[in-house]
Order: sequence, then structure tokens, then C-alpha cells
Amino acid sequence: MSITADGYVLIYRPHHPNAQCTGMILEHRWVMSKHLGRALLKNEVVHHKNGNRADNWLRNLELYDRSEHMKHHRAERFPCGICGKPQLAKGLCHWHYNKLNCTVKCAKCGKRITKSTRPGIKPQRCRACWANRGSGD
Repeated sequence: MSITADGYVLIYRPHHPNAQCTGMILEHRWVMSKHLGRALLKNEVVHHKNGNRADNWLRNLELYDRSEHMKHHRAERFPCGICGKPQLAKGLCHWHYNKLNCTVKCAKCGKRITKSTRPGIKPQRCRACWANRGSGD
């Protein structure tokens, strides 16, 4: 057994299909492979839930494909610019993305309202301003 410069544990399993040419395999990949009963695919990534690369208990490991793993870490590294939750797109979490991209401000009072899906409805107004459209418009 040895530890890599990145903090991963290497173990000697020369006959394992995922072993390197030296016979060494990353312990977390070996543990997940043993749990699944098969060799891991090249696009499969074993993620440490608690971030500790030496903690290779099965309860601390999750299997992702490469793209899912990248999305997971992107959300961790780049939180929502408004609330800090994991982001969905354009630097915002799911809630703020929908709020800002699915709503507009009322043309009269500035209150946020759901966007109309009907073409040609401009300017959009909230119900209260629409009800009072005859007074002072």
C-alpha cells in the first residue's frame, strides 16, 4: 500500500482488470469494482462524498460517469451568485434561474410577474395594475 501525491491510496492487485501495468490500483476504484462485481468502465468516476481521498469505505463512495462528476464539482465550486446554493445555469441556482428568466417586472408598479407566453403582450402588467388600467393611464 502507498499514498499518491494527491492523497489517494494505492494497493497492489496485479490481476484486477483496472490495475495499472505496475499491478497497482487506486483503492477507491477497487472497492467500488468489488461492490459492483465488475471492472469499472473508463468513463466511470468514483467520488469521495466527504472529500477525504483516503476514506475508502463504501458508504463514502459514489459512482458517477465523467460528465455527472464534472457537473457535481462545478456546482460545488461555482455557487449561485445570489444565494450560494449549487448552480443550475448562468451562475444561478434552480430557483433564482427560474425567477429571473420566467418573470418580468410590471410595466407600471415594478412588481415581478410571470412572463406571458402570448406574443405581442407588451407592456406586461400585474393584476392590480391591469384592473386599474383606466385610472391615470
